[in-house]
Amino acid sequence: MSRIEAAPDGVDATEASAPAPAEEDQGTGPGPAGPEPVLRVRDLVKHFPVHGGRVIRRTVAEVQAVSGISFDIYPGETLGLVGESGCGKSTTGRAILQLVRPTSGEVSFDGTDLTQVRGTRLRRYRRQMQLVFQDPYASLDPRMSIAEIIAEPLRIHRCYGGQEEVRELMRQVGLNPEHVNRYPHEFSGGQRQRVGIARAIALRPRLLVLDEPVSALDVSIQAGVVNLLEDLQDALGLTYLFIAHDLSVVRHIADRVAVMYLGQIVEIGTRAELYEAPAHPYTQALLSAVPVPDPRKERARQRIVLTGDPPSPIDPPTACRFRTRCWHRQALEAQGVDTSVCAEQEPRLEVRASSGVTHPAACHFAKPRPVV
Repeated sequence: MSRIEAAPDGVDATEASAPAPAEEDQGTGPGPAGPEPVLRVRDLVKHFPVHGGRVIRRTVAEVQAVSGISFDIYPGETLGLVGESGCGKSTTGRAILQLVRPTSGEVSFDGTDLTQVRGTRLRRYRRQMQLVFQDPYASLDPRMSIAEIIAEPLRIHRCYGGQEEVRELMRQVGLNPEHVNRYPHEFSGGQRQRVGIARAIALRPRLLVLDEPVSALDVSIQAGVVNLLEDLQDALGLTYLFIAHDLSVVRHIADRVAVMYLGQIVEIGTRAELYEAPAHPYTQALLSAVPVPDPRKERARQRIVLTGDPPSPIDPPTACRFRTRCWHRQALEAQGVDTSVCAEQEPRLEVRASSGVTHPAACHFAKPRPVV
């Protein structure tokens, strides 16, 4: 993971190809060899009911927020989960922590399926899994001092060691411990997010779910928070699920990246695989929109523009969910290639080595496309 130059907090500053059979099923993506995963997610589904009727409330439809995703996260690594708004990223994070109960599927933490755990036992597991929210102001109670906010999880779990423990946590996240009695409105956005991170690491968890932790911050401040997260990961041995829509931020912090579209993971692989040779047309379109600092390279790049709006998660397309916006499918059809399989068969998230794809991608016509 490469560090970013940071500013102080508070300062603004196509070739046609036929579908190839999969040689290997690696739907969870390659992970570090040896250790068992800290978190194992299998066939996770979360649907939200849509109610209708003025007198008798009844379920008339379901929002398919998450539709059968699987992945592993290994000790000490960062898995980036990316995709456009509404694809199910945040719901996935909350379902992992059991803040919303999954409709079906398995979420195993250290070999225990959390979907089958309740009460006091679940609380013990929640000590080892914490959440950092997107909005650093809305996630902090304005009526509580910083000392009370950071100490709250320690008091709840009956392990509070006094205000000196709070001061040490503030030092760890780069805050002045002399400001321990101040209130959230007296801090900048970046400082407030550091308070949220201090609260999250207070219980010394093993897994942090970071739900777009820098998206609400100025670009000049984002780098400082990302660098802090990397330092804490090295110092405390943390494991991260980093949820974001900004691919440039994910590139700096993630070891592996999973791309979501309409409730499903369409591609997963190492950072190098995803950013240098993406295989799924959706990933390729996302990366083509990421600006590069070199004006000459920027002018030479070919942008991939997706037509139409994302389909409704209440009524997603059958088979391949991306087919209604797939630029690659449209190009193949213009060349006379039969793409009817896209509407007839749901593509599996797997490796298609005969097409030159070295990591799992859910596309019948997956083909690496180097990023210029």
